Amino acid sequence: MQDVFLGSDGGGLRKKSFEMAFEHIPRHFLLGAGEDNAYGATYQDIVGPYFYPDDIGLIGTLYKYGAVGAFLYLYMHFKIWSRLWAANIRYNQTHGQINPQLWAIFIWLTAMALNLVLNPGLAYAQGITLASIGFALASLHLR
Repeated sequence: MQDVFLGSDGGGLRKKSFEMAFEHIPRHFLLGAGEDNAYGATYQDIVGPYFYPDDIGLIGTLYKYGAVGAFLYLYMHFKIWSRLWAANIRYNQTHGQINPQLWAIFIWLTAMALNLVLNPGLAYAQGITLASIGFALASLHLR
């Protein structure tokens, strides 16, 4: 299995990024190393060439935002997921069918959860936007 992972496109680089992240996480464990920007030092300047925490999923989130940020990320991910599930159940009980919007966002969030190891999708603008819409819709249906 490891050979398949390392043999894939960027597998070796991703493995090296995981190793570098595990080496640097203890230095900023609680609050993380923070975001880089175009005007200052980048992750590649600080950690090493080809280090992109966005490519290493939840470990990258732990590196960037620390234990507090990773915990909040997981908490909100599953809070939104459970709210969508509850709203779908309530809607089905009330109307006798599922709500396609709630169901679609629930399925999308489930796919995000299954891919959490390699892609923290809710940490990006598109994910934040769709998760916020899903949370709002679910909350409205639960009122």
